[in-house]
Amino acid sequence: MVYTVSLKRAFLRVAYAGASPLSLLAALVAKLTTAVALVASGQIIRQTSSADVSVEFSDPDKSGVNPTDMVEMWESLLSDYDTAKANLIASGIPTPTDAQIYAEMLANVLIATSSYGGDFTLLRQEANTRRGMT
Repeated sequence: MVYTVSLKRAFLRVAYAGASPLSLLAALVAKLTTAVALVASGQIIRQTSSADVSVEFSDPDKSGVNPTDMVEMWESLLSDYDTAKANLIASGIPTPTDAQIYAEMLANVLIATSSYGGDFTLLRQEANTRRGMT
């Protein structure tokens, strides 16, 4: 499963909102640890029933969101955290706060790309320089 930027931003917002008294990094690592523990258990709870107290377990990879995908998503957010922190340090903030890292992640790291453009004129010029080739 591929997570969209908007879904990752939503998970980041929830992690940041629940981070207190933890740091943002600690909150992200805690979420990753929970996701890894779920995969390591080999079972996920798929449905419960409060009336008869029944619980149905499912092996990973057998229902909508794969627990392994959740590990990858949280790991990706930790990588995004590192990128945001490095960006802030490079811009002259030696010890960025959680609020600054969070803002950097939302403003510059977790952004969707809706189109891609470039100057492809060199592709056409290359054919001109290879005239002698057969």
